[in-house]
Amino acid sequence: GHMDEVGFMVRAITDDGYIKFSRCGYFFVSGVLSQHFTILTDTGEVDALCALGPGMFSDKFPEMDQLVMDVGCTSKDDVKALGIQIGDFIVPKANFQQLGKDKKYLVNKAWDNRIGCAVSYRIMEELKQIEHPNIFIGGGTTQEEVGTRGAKTLGYLANADIGFSIDVGIADDAHGQAKEGIVLGKGPELCVMDSHTISNRKLLKF
Repeated sequence: GHMDEVGFMVRAITDDGYIKFSRCGYFFVSGVLSQHFTILTDTGEVDALCALGPGMFSDKFPEMDQLVMDVGCTSKDDVKALGIQIGDFIVPKANFQQLGKDKKYLVNKAWDNRIGCAVSYRIMEELKQIEHPNIFIGGGTTQEEVGTRGAKTLGYLANADIGFSIDVGIADDAHGQAKEGIVLGKGPELCVMDSHTISNRKLLKF
């Protein structure tokens, strides 16, 4: 599993105290506007709100480059006084919730893909209790969101006979009513092909 999450990086600070940012990984613009974020500085965390940039109001939904982070400042010097610098990371605010009458649906940021790290850890816990002839290497990698760089590095370092990349997928059911495809809560999916990989056919059948 990979430990990194989609987020942003401070690209520029405007004279009137707004923060322009670049994407680290893919983010839907519709999920960013008016959301709360945290800017991670060398001296601590700074709260931020994603807003439309000055003069950007229109009837059309904005593009990502029309958005800014607002930290409540009115000048570049005020922003710098908070410890914010170009290159600082910006991540969504965590808001863990359990939904449904039995509270089995979990909502939070960065399931993609800390859940993969949790699965890997759980596998190690399970395998520790049984006898088996294998060497299991579980890893939590970084820089997946910018090109699966960590997973490639781990693959070369481990030089394993078999490798599993554990990541999240998108359920395509409506309240569990899908006749085919991925149904939320019905177990894991096996990926046949994506934009980076064609899975091993023998391993898939096994």
